[in-house]
Amino acid sequence: MRRAGQLSDGREDETLRDEAAREEASREEGQGEDVLALYLADLKQIPALEAEEEERLVAKLRAKPEDSRARKRLTEAYLETALAEIRPYLGRMDVGELIGVANLALTAALCDEKTLESAVLRDTIKRNVHTALEEAVQEESQSDAEEHTLAERLNAMSDLASELAAELGREASPEDLAIRLGIPMDEVQRLLAMSMQALE
Repeated sequence: MRRAGQLSDGREDETLRDEAAREEASREEGQGEDVLALYLADLKQIPALEAEEEERLVAKLRAKPEDSRARKRLTEAYLETALAEIRPYLGRMDVGELIGVANLALTAALCDEKTLESAVLRDTIKRNVHTALEEAVQEESQSDAEEHTLAERLNAMSDLASELAAELGREASPEDLAIRLGIPMDEVQRLLAMSMQALE
């Protein structure tokens, strides 16, 4: 059974893997910067929001939350502000996903009564978008960490299966692995199924 994350000859080189991961993140950051720059350049065509217009549109939304034209104009005007918050997170998450998170946070902010009552709407939107991006990136990192932990568990079971095979003179059964690892039988079967999927 090949260990998760191993090279094809069975040797694992953490240094090479870490370096490759850093290079990939750097490449993704560069590509993300290009995509974001193009997106922001397109937004320059949208007329800037003057203070008087902003006050009028916000007043409209406060009085009539279903005013889609007022919300659309505010959303377009603040899209550049929202997307500018993405830059520090490039390379840590797909740029398309980051843009989606920023868009959703902006939309949610403009549907929130408290946000519309804030003294400086732009600053409140920036804070809301920043918080949403931070949470999304943390969630992504946690998911990556869980995948890494799972790979370690699969590797430990693979090592144990080899040891037991040598010890018993036969292939280790799921029951053997469950007893030696001290985990439930259904957990062993789940890990074995994942290991088989990884080899396919």
